Amino acid sequence: MIALVTGIGAFSEKYYGGGLSFIKGTVTRIAKKEPILYLPVVKEIGLIDDWENVREKLEKENIIIPENIIRYFKHSIKYEEILGIYKEEILKNNVRIIFDPSPDISISFSNRVDKLKLIIRGISPFINVCNDVISFDAYCLSRMTDKKLAIVYQWGYVRKLETTLKYYIYGLKYGYKDPLNLLKLRYQYVNATKLRKILNIAKILSVSEGVLEEIPIDKNKYDVKILEYALPIEEDLIKYRTKNKENYVVYFARLTETKGMTDLPLIMRSITSQISDVKLYIFGKFSDKEYEGYIMNLIKKLNLENNIKFLGFLKDEDKYKIVSKAKLVIYPSHEDSYSYVILESIAVGTPVVSYALPGPYSVFKNLSAVRFVKEFDIKGIANEAIKILKMRDEDYYNLIYNEIIDEFIQKRKGWDKISEEIYSNIIY
Repeated sequence: MIALVTGIGAFSEKYYGGGLSFIKGTVTRIAKKEPILYLPVVKEIGLIDDWENVREKLEKENIIIPENIIRYFKHSIKYEEILGIYKEEILKNNVRIIFDPSPDISISFSNRVDKLKLIIRGISPFINVCNDVISFDAYCLSRMTDKKLAIVYQWGYVRKLETTLKYYIYGLKYGYKDPLNLLKLRYQYVNATKLRKILNIAKILSVSEGVLEEIPIDKNKYDVKILEYALPIEEDLIKYRTKNKENYVVYFARLTETKGMTDLPLIMRSITSQISDVKLYIFGKFSDKEYEGYIMNLIKKLNLENNIKFLGFLKDEDKYKIVSKAKLVIYPSHEDSYSYVILESIAVGTPVVSYALPGPYSVFKNLSAVRFVKEFDIKGIANEAIKILKMRDEDYYNLIYNEIIDEFIQKRKGWDKISEEIYSNIIY
């Protein structure tokens, strides 16, 4: 039996996103090969109030939440107590391996005392991630039970110190709301959690080669495997491919600063200086009202109200129809380990311009449909966009419709290859 330790989002209709789709798509297929004991991340237990219904649905997939732990979810008990209960279930069920397909180390500092504790942990040489301030449940249970830990590494927000300093400098230059964001994240994850030490005990399945450069991890000292397939192209996406393109570009990702939201209006200012009538369509909604106001004011300040349109949340069918008819996807993200956005854009037949983050670059660098520019080079990404928007039809369609792209898509169709590759590596 495999113990699955991960968040509840993938198994709840309340949550969505690429990472959650990855968990559901892989875990449900792995469960067909071997039963899975599901132990929800402790900090997320309170996010679901109908655990009995969730349990019933999961049992049909051969994913088991032990009945005797459901009752604890309804009461407020200490973090360490729940870990103790999980430990008993792991040992009782003869679990072979603890698996976290999308690890998320929970860091909470709601007051000054917790912030001080975080700073102290950053200075300390010891690992201390099994408490209410910092918690990494899968790691903790692995240490408590002496069971092997396997994770799928996809921390796109953990960046090199050099990059985090550049983010701060360019953040000040471009007017980011939180230019210190990546520096703070690096301190929290690399220093406070001792990420390198934690990963030293795990089997690491990385979604890309480039993302490992950011820590960095010595492949000779760590148990690392770069996944060949990593993320899938859904079969249904191919049907949206079309040569009926229209004069607009799109952005579809979280509307946050680290995903490049602040860069977008600045990029569009450069594009519209040469192609005045081009439109940018943005999907999704802001989760931060203050940041939303900041972006709207920036768009107004740059006189781009007629060029940038927010479409809100759309059904997948409507979203992919719009993306497939776009001339281009602009994706100036500062955090990514692989990139569903780039993958899905290629699948529906739309080229992409993006910053050359190590993760996505290592995956897509040989594809004509993806143009990479140096991170923070706003003029560079705008110039690449302009080149594509002004291309002759023949040259434009050769970007997407060629043998290399076709082969890339064909190798990544569906979840079966990915699930099989992950399963064969975690059961070693």
